[in-house]
Amino acid sequence: MRLSCALPILACAVLAVTGCSRSSPTGVPASSPKPPATPPPKSSTSLSSLATRLAASKELADANQRQSAFAQLAVDAAVAGDAGVVKECLDQVPDANLRENTKIKAVLKLGQAGKTDESLSLAKTISDANIRERIMNKIARGDYSE
Repeated sequence: MRLSCALPILACAVLAVTGCSRSSPTGVPASSPKPPATPPPKSSTSLSSLATRLAASKELADANQRQSAFAQLAVDAAVAGDAGVVKECLDQVPDANLRENTKIKAVLKLGQAGKTDESLSLAKTISDANIRERIMNKIARGDYSE
């Protein structure tokens, strides 16, 4: 067999083994479907995630776990700018110290989220006069840092 006859046969054999489809410049066959796009993970502060977490928190039997979950959820809801969920969660935290500390964090996070009216409204409910004054001073300066 001559070499000129062997090359086309060799080329056909390679195509048969590797597949006979057109390839893109990257070497991936052009006709192969792209893998399905994986949706990005939901943020723990997305509205649907907050609703799910609120429902789950209400189902917790252990009082300490429940109040801890509500406190964390209140802060996360504030980051998302959802003052309604913040207030609902704070109402579910029986420990006064935890509730006040969470409230302060939520006030600042709401302000950072651009919810300044809601932040001011919540700040007015801080029970400790000295802390409330300090937070009001921050709000008056537009300083929502912790």
